[in-house]
Amino acid sequence: MIKQLKISNFQSHRDTTLDFLPGVNVVIGQSDSGKSAILRALLWLTTNRPSGESFRSNWGGDTEVEMKMDGGIVSRTRGKGKNQYILNGQTLASIGTDVPAEVIKMLDLKEVNVQHQLDAPFLLSKTAGEVARQLNQIANLEVIDIATTNIARTIRQYSSEEGIQETELARIVNELRQYNGVPEQEKLIAELESLDNRETSKISDRDLVQLALDSIQDHQESLQKLGDVEGMTKLYDECECLDDALQKKWTSLKQVNEFVGDIEVSTHELEDLNSRLEAEQPYQEMVKMIEQAENLKTTEKRCGDLTMSLLKSQRLLKEQEQEYEKLNTEWKQIFPDECPLCGQKVIR
Repeated sequence: MIKQLKISNFQSHRDTTLDFLPGVNVVIGQSDSGKSAILRALLWLTTNRPSGESFRSNWGGDTEVEMKMDGGIVSRTRGKGKNQYILNGQTLASIGTDVPAEVIKMLDLKEVNVQHQLDAPFLLSKTAGEVARQLNQIANLEVIDIATTNIARTIRQYSSEEGIQETELARIVNELRQYNGVPEQEKLIAELESLDNRETSKISDRDLVQLALDSIQDHQESLQKLGDVEGMTKLYDECECLDDALQKKWTSLKQVNEFVGDIEVSTHELEDLNSRLEAEQPYQEMVKMIEQAENLKTTEKRCGDLTMSLLKSQRLLKEQEQEYEKLNTEWKQIFPDECPLCGQKVIR
């Protein structure tokens, strides 16, 4: 329900506020007093029409229509560099003649809800079909009409596609008739492939046997060329024994060389250690001298700190003496030589 309507700078309304009561509200007034402008302002808020700026007044400032409802507050504003909706404090920019979806959902107002000034009596001048359409729209029955139309369109589309598919199926069946002998041909091809595989396998076995024969023949010829194989085998064994002995001696020589290297490294380390022992006494004396120097630096710093503290104390003492002399002088100037109460002489 609409609770309040504010109109600013819209046609004859410079700053108008209308408060609505529950139930039926009637706006009355003299001709050309702005009653129709109220309805136009309400339509401008709900439909974003008319476009342009012909409805704006010449007083200056933004043109604004604000409506307060149960669901919140929505306003439409048009001005210099400004064209927007505001819904519950959130700015929604308007584009062209569109209304933001959030505003449409909140207002829930359609053309059927508005009767213009010069319109014919509601539904009385309409045709039966137009009356039925309006009633369906009011009762939200137009959804059924839309669904029925969409179903009929879908049925027609599927019927058309079904005819096309049946025609295509008949064409494919006719094409398949020329391939009726394909199964028998497939069996024959399978048998031929089996025979071909067997032949290929036999050829492969024959090639392997031939390779084995050729290899045997080559080995026989090699053995004939070698001559006394047993004598050569003994000679080979003796060579292996000599090689093993040579490897053992070589390993022993390598260990001896490593031991000699270790001895040389130890000798160098002993020489370095002797040099370090010779330099140990001067190093210790140097460390003691450094420690003495550090102690002297610490003592010097402490003496400096004590000297600074003594100078500071002397300065403070001098300042205190000056302050005492100043106060004593002031006391002598202020206090008389004789006591004003007893008349005795003041001993200073």
